[in-house]
Amino acid sequence: MKLTVNDKKTLSLLLEDGRTTDATISESLGITKQAVGRIRKKLEKAKIISKYTVQLDYERLGIHVFALVLATLTNEWQKMGELEATEALGSDPNLIKAFRVSRGEITHILVYAFKNQEELTDHFQKQKNDLLTIKQIHAGTHIGMSKDENKELFKKVLDESVGSEVSPEVMSAIDRFKDSLK
Repeated sequence: MKLTVNDKKTLSLLLEDGRTTDATISESLGITKQAVGRIRKKLEKAKIISKYTVQLDYERLGIHVFALVLATLTNEWQKMGELEATEALGSDPNLIKAFRVSRGEITHILVYAFKNQEELTDHFQKQKNDLLTIKQIHAGTHIGMSKDENKELFKKVLDESVGSEVSPEVMSAIDRFKDSLK
């Protein structure tokens, strides 16, 4: 999908505050509220934006330990299929991100969040996991997190994509990947 200048400016404003009103965006861009509404609908229909969410502060919610886990699907799950495995992975409330690795000994890179080190230890010791073989766990605290947002990356992509169009094949692959993480 090719984005217009106003599409990109609207996305930039929404990145700053997802609750920004159409009136505020129209005033900032010098276009009508109706035009902004059409841009929002176009971006939603293209699945570039899909929700307006709250940005949670992990520390204030009592989540202080994060774990980066390198794992491999067990043979049973590899035979059953990736969709079933992905759905099973998604049922773990401590899992906050999952990345499928295309080749090699590791099949998934997983990011977990916990209140403390004890909860992390309990989670992996008590969890009967016939889904994954865990290869490595790298734990750290929230203090070590330098970034928790992608605003700068998205703005960079928007700035670099002036006049460029993402191929339908690439968009389809991105959509399939995003759906697999839900």
